[in-house]
Amino acid sequence: MDLGNNIKNLRTKKKMTQEELAELLGTTSKSVSRWEQSSTYPDITLLPFIANIFEVTVDELLGVKNIKQDEYVKELKKQADKYAMKNDYESELKLWQEAYKKLPNNEEIKTCLINAMNIINIMTNEIKYSSEIIKLAESILDKSTNSTIRIKVIQCLVDLYSQMDNIEMAEHYCKQLPNDLLLTRNVMRTRYLKDDKLLKSIQMNICDFIAEIIRESEFIIYNNRMKITDEYNKEYLERLIKIEELVFTKDDDYGYNAVPTIFNYIELIKLEIKTTNREDIIKNYFVNIEKVVEYIIYFKPHMIKSPFMNKIECTNICGYSSVLSELKNNILKELTKDIFIQYNNCDEYNALLNKVEMIR
Repeated sequence: MDLGNNIKNLRTKKKMTQEELAELLGTTSKSVSRWEQSSTYPDITLLPFIANIFEVTVDELLGVKNIKQDEYVKELKKQADKYAMKNDYESELKLWQEAYKKLPNNEEIKTCLINAMNIINIMTNEIKYSSEIIKLAESILDKSTNSTIRIKVIQCLVDLYSQMDNIEMAEHYCKQLPNDLLLTRNVMRTRYLKDDKLLKSIQMNICDFIAEIIRESEFIIYNNRMKITDEYNKEYLERLIKIEELVFTKDDDYGYNAVPTIFNYIELIKLEIKTTNREDIIKNYFVNIEKVVEYIIYFKPHMIKSPFMNKIECTNICGYSSVLSELKNNILKELTKDIFIQYNNCDEYNALLNKVEMIR
């Protein structure tokens, strides 16, 4: 039961002070404060009066209805994840659309519906759901006090307005995001933790920091909004791979970074062919990719070896669901493009293709 938080949230939505609520109920503001902190609870006889003030049922006040909705949303999220793993975004969208019809005021369902529409816009490179996203997002931002939900919704609006080339609105919502989305809370934990807990917290912070560097770098390497030379891109990607290997890799243990490493090396080979086309360098890259593929083929959950990560367990091969669902086919699709024709008779190239075929 989350009665204290429910009273506080309902009072806040009504723009009512603790003193005003106390006066209506014939009690003191200190009593209301204790209820909201869950240190005490209101007398059971007061519950109907409190519910009436906030225009909700006693079940809603007690959170009984919310508990049922939370269980329902959890089951929906499990099904949505299955659709996402198959890249079946249309089915995921229909799932949330049906849920929204049943529970039009549930913030989580509305947020998941916005996210599903946003993903389809991005994946299809079309703007299909702009008005729907904006309408739902504004309804959430107008009432929601949940910071996590607000951040997700604002991020979707930034994506949408960027896709629409409406830079003014994209910047407007971007300014509403917290300055530090990833690290502030975790970094503060390092102020009081000790020993292994402290080391693991530091390693998680480093992992988040590197992940953010990689995420930002993707916009430079793979995005077409900037006019950048192949030479610049090649050097940038070379240095990025070195950073990733320094942090994540030891004794051919690639940790969580195996899949991104493969596709970064493939892109690097393309750039090498376009610029210098040095056969010795390219053959070496083929060998490097083969090592990563072998790591994936024989993968088992383990503690990562790198001293930057050795308190963190690697439980699965991570990556974008759209890539992982058909990893072997996606790798082969990239490696058999026309740009690689000149290496058809290269032993290292063919050894790599044979190794990729072993991925299950």
